[in-house]
Amino acid sequence: MEEDLFIILLSTELTMSNRHDPYFRARMRWADHVSALNNEGPDAFYLVYRMHYSSFIKLCSFIENNVKKHIYCDPSVGVITTEIALHCCLRWLAGGSYHDIRLLAGISRATFYVYCHRLIRAINKSSSLSYNLPTTP
Repeated sequence: MEEDLFIILLSTELTMSNRHDPYFRARMRWADHVSALNNEGPDAFYLVYRMHYSSFIKLCSFIENNVKKHIYCDPSVGVITTEIALHCCLRWLAGGSYHDIRLLAGISRATFYVYCHRLIRAINKSSSLSYNLPTTP
């Protein structure tokens, strides 16, 4: 029994060692991205995201608690921040191609969709963004 387990573990190790290391794209650095947009002109951020930078940051603050608990951090590629997740979601919901958006952000296709869906759920759960309809006639 132990010999069988040893053979299975050894064959698994040999199989894994023959694989090529996966390619990791560098994660977007949000501050660098915002700085590059600011260098293009005062309206560049607005033209890309259809909202002012202050509104973008305010939206991030409303949803950060619901998104932060899901943030994945791999030191080799960087952190997926709330800003990066919101960048991906807004650009995608505005009709952008997930291929282009995820390549710019430096995330995989699966991670892109996971974070877009988490972000949408966080926006829907945010009490700061909920409608307050009148309760009296």
